[in-house]
Amino acid sequence: MTDRARRRPVWAALAELFVDNEVRPDVAAAALACVRSGYADDELQRIWTHEVAPVLAPNLLSVAGEWVGFDLDWLAERIEQRRPTPLDRVPAWLARAEWQQVRRLTAWLRGWPTDRHDALAQAVAARIGAAVELTRPTPPLSPQEAEAARSVARDAVIALHVRGEDPPLAAMLAKLEPADP
Repeated sequence: MTDRARRRPVWAALAELFVDNEVRPDVAAAALACVRSGYADDELQRIWTHEVAPVLAPNLLSVAGEWVGFDLDWLAERIEQRRPTPLDRVPAWLARAEWQQVRRLTAWLRGWPTDRHDALAQAVAARIGAAVELTRPTPPLSPQEAEAARSVARDAVIALHVRGEDPPLAAMLAKLEPADP
């Protein structure tokens, strides 16, 4: 692997989707890392399917999985030691909903000016966090950006809603609506 330094931030951000705690707000940071990497969608898919997911998906099946985070040097070493196989698609499937949202948010962020990517990703994470009752700071946004971030966060909350585990979807979505003046 010749571009380890370029891949490491992507590995680190995607690894957060495999910790054993609430990761839904982290899809925005993962999308931001994907955008910043400059990789095309097909290479990002390869990184997910054949590098990160096969190494970290077992954590999602563990009774006492890692919940603080993964050591990036350990992760890089594990990724570089393995060879991709057709069976890599199985572990990638375990967190497919999160990956689909990362891909969606990556495409969405690419449609905005580069200097707004950080603020927009933070806003989406804050709004998803509000729906799952995690507090995150929201950066200042234009009204257009705020509405776009709310809309994309709403779609992500719907896609990542866990039936039987989460509060009713309507209650979560209500937390995303702007407050009445």
